[in-house]
Amino acid sequence: MRTRVILLLSSFVVLSLTSRAQEFTSDSLDRLLDIAEDDTDRVRMRYAYGEANRIFRTGYWDSMLVEARELKLQKTEGQILNNLGFIYGNYGDFARELELCFSSLRIFEEIEDQNGIASSLNNIGYIYSNQGDYENTLKYYRKCYSICLKTGETLGLAYSLNNLGFVFQKTNKPDSAIWAYKESLEKQKSMDASHLMHSTLNNIGISYRTKSESLLHQNGHPDSVSENMMKAVVFHSKALEISRQKEDKEGIALSLNYLASIHYKLKDFTLAGEYGNLAMEVAMDLGYPEIIRGVSKFMQEDFRRQGKWQEALESYELYILMRDSIKNESTEKASIRQETKYEFEKAQLIKEQEKREMQRKTEEAQKRRDNLQYSIIIIVMVMLTISVLALGRINISVRAAEGLIFFTFLLFFEFMLVLADPYIEVWSGGAPGIKLLFNAAIAALIFPLHSLIERSLKKRLASNQASYLAN
Repeated sequence: MRTRVILLLSSFVVLSLTSRAQEFTSDSLDRLLDIAEDDTDRVRMRYAYGEANRIFRTGYWDSMLVEARELKLQKTEGQILNNLGFIYGNYGDFARELELCFSSLRIFEEIEDQNGIASSLNNIGYIYSNQGDYENTLKYYRKCYSICLKTGETLGLAYSLNNLGFVFQKTNKPDSAIWAYKESLEKQKSMDASHLMHSTLNNIGISYRTKSESLLHQNGHPDSVSENMMKAVVFHSKALEISRQKEDKEGIALSLNYLASIHYKLKDFTLAGEYGNLAMEVAMDLGYPEIIRGVSKFMQEDFRRQGKWQEALESYELYILMRDSIKNESTEKASIRQETKYEFEKAQLIKEQEKREMQRKTEEAQKRRDNLQYSIIIIVMVMLTISVLALGRINISVRAAEGLIFFTFLLFFEFMLVLADPYIEVWSGGAPGIKLLFNAAIAALIFPLHSLIERSLKKRLASNQASYLAN
């Protein structure tokens, strides 16, 4: 379902289902559902069919989501949520995309599906990347990478390392980017993933060029600057070779553009011109504005160097045309990103407010309950205290009086523990031994009072009984 270049990861999660559906891509959905054995199989067939045929209708996935939930197919539910998130992201609703991917993550965490967790983490990182939030992007890509390391999923490792390299590249950390891309390249070689290699090789080349330019700005040694530029040439050349083998015109145009630009920086104008002309030819054939913009800017500089002012002007005009086209598209996307970022932050704020309000209501309800129970306890204790004080005026046995006094003081002791417990918890730090000492101290304070009152009341009872017998 996901077609994002470099940042793709979820494909290894749904590979088994998609490969099953690939056998039926030319058949109708009805034909697939006819061979399904039960409702569970039907949902999985629909999911696989949607993956294989790249269905982008939210209604298709929404109805399937309802069925998956009814049948408690949590893994399928998580995958559907991921796909729905991707679709909403294509519509520009990044807040909704992020919400769905987090929902998917929670499901995969609940069922402990490591591949599903990695997929959702990757997708969340990608969304933050679109927002330009590279701190959160790196956070979720690293989590994804850690899980892929544990599971040993080679394809997942290759993608997650590529994604880490992308973030390092964006945050101007060329050495870290080179490490991540090279590690990814090794994983790709181990499984012959040539469809990924040309992008990774170009990324390594870009990182070496960035490192070279950084050294140049820092007045680094000229040999180091040149060495890193030549390494960039090597990796872009390898990428070009793979793209030509695969007849990938977009990859060819990109690599040619990079090579033209680097050779121009190295003042190898002849080779730069050759690469530039070839890149422009392929780019114009593709109608690829970003490549045309890059090549036309370079060609304009080269024509000016040669004194070909008319050609330089034409290249400059083409550059401006492509730049404005990309700028307008970027401005529109930035506006959408800003709007959806605001909507997401607003939604988060509302959720936090609702959470605080719910917490406040819970605390108020708990406070009302506690106050009511405290009131009842105090009333009972007052009644018991009055009963104890009245023992001298009523005629009951000494044993019954002792029981009433003991129960009253026991209730008083427990009430004091309830009142003091929050403070004791803080003072003791939760240590059982210290809490026991506090409880013993309260008991020690109450015991003398209990003995005094018990002796006094028993003496009064004995006197009353003697007077009663004398009469």
